[in-house]
Amino acid sequence: MKKTEIMTIIRQHNLNRDIKWNVLENSKDKVIITNDYDSNIRFEIRVEKDGECMEPGETFVDVVDVNCWQPNVTAYLVGKGKFWFDYENVEDAKQAAVKAIVRHFYYYY
Repeated sequence: MKKTEIMTIIRQHNLNRDIKWNVLENSKDKVIITNDYDSNIRFEIRVEKDGECMEPGETFVDVVDVNCWQPNVTAYLVGKGKFWFDYENVEDAKQAAVKAIVRHFYYYY
């Protein structure tokens, strides 16, 4: 996902236009997002493949609030799992993760 796509999603869900969001890192396996509300705010989207509790070919997209007392924001299972899955591809899960970060911010901060 491109930085411009991330920022578009943030703009769509940003309730307070005075808060400026920033993408610090955007790689295939990790996205780091912060904003200027507090210098300690840092959200990470982590992509893990073939973890120990996953079926082969499944991917786990984990959303973490790094410096908050409630660190686990949400998680999505990507793939065609035997029992269940949230998304069929990683890009859709990452887009949902960005939305979850913005909503989490407004709930907890």
